[in-house]
Amino acid sequence: MDDQPGIDRKHEADLVKEIGMFSIKTMMTLCSGGFIVILTFLSGISTASPVSVNVSQIKLALTCLLGGLVFCVITLFTSFIVSQARLGRDAPSKLDRSSWLLVIQAGPLLLAFMFFVVGVFIALTGMTEQ
Repeated sequence: MDDQPGIDRKHEADLVKEIGMFSIKTMMTLCSGGFIVILTFLSGISTASPVSVNVSQIKLALTCLLGGLVFCVITLFTSFIVSQARLGRDAPSKLDRSSWLLVIQAGPLLLAFMFFVVGVFIALTGMTEQ
């Protein structure tokens, strides 16, 4: 019976790490994909194109997407810290303070998503029809 809590904690730590990695991969794909789409779109615009681009807004959109990628990397590190903290906690009967670490893990990921949404919105408003 004494081995069971250790196994549960290990499984719980692995689960938290896997959820973190899945969410990080998803956000990295979204942010880097948005970055690439904007750059590809800009390379295809010619002077005869019916679309005009506000360069300062596009730069701001790319900066937001880059900020989203930075928060993905921060989430990667917090995911590792959370999994290690949950693995090292004492008996399950004690107050589980490490559940607050899940909020710390989700915070940078939510910021990455917000940067992605803002970056896409700014990119869309930076392109107008002539």
